[in-house]
Amino acid sequence: MSSDVLATSVSTLSALNAAIAAADQATTAGSYEIDLAAGANIELTGALNAINLHAGVTLDIEGEGATLNGANAQGVSDHQRGLFVYAGTVTIESLTIANAEAVGGSSGSGGGGAGLGGGLFVANDVVHGAASAGAVTLTNVNFSGDSAKGGSSGVSVLGGGGGGLGGDGYSGGGGVERAPTAPRTEARAPEMGLCSAPRRLKSWAGAGPGAGASVGSLM
Repeated sequence: MSSDVLATSVSTLSALNAAIAAADQATTAGSYEIDLAAGANIELTGALNAINLHAGVTLDIEGEGATLNGANAQGVSDHQRGLFVYAGTVTIESLTIANAEAVGGSSGSGGGGAGLGGGLFVANDVVHGAASAGAVTLTNVNFSGDSAKGGSSGVSVLGGGGGGLGGDGYSGGGGVERAPTAPRTEARAPEMGLCSAPRRLKSWAGAGPGAGASVGSLM
């Protein structure tokens, strides 16, 4: 079955985000494709949109030897994570994800949040409204210099919630940071809030762990 090509020769962050947004907005079941420019170096100067596919939609990212690079030409980190597959079946081919960084949410008096999946994070959040769990197949995908760091913590006499995955917290718990295409604006649970980027919930103690420097998942 042929794919519906959403974008070709993608060579910039803005063009990649636009193509991911188009995939997220596709409601007709079928296979969709994003083709990167051959050998392109796409610097992650800002956040990549989360891949959040509707039911029945699959996405193929043809890297064509391109690199998603979380550092600038001088090697200074942009402090951005790599690909985030929130929902749907995704195939990624012939791509390098380098120098990407996942940082857990900071906290005022709760524990710092975990930093998970610097290069690639795959979520399973069906319970909170995702169309399906994320499922990713990698072919000739390289990870280089990616990192995951736990969020910082603070000390206070007041009780507070811990930081979350990319979301900070003050008293209600940190959040999972999601792109604007995620299905909810905000939802709260006792230990973890859910919020859409660029909004972040903030919390008020121990720094969080870092896990999955290259690939992380939340099941």
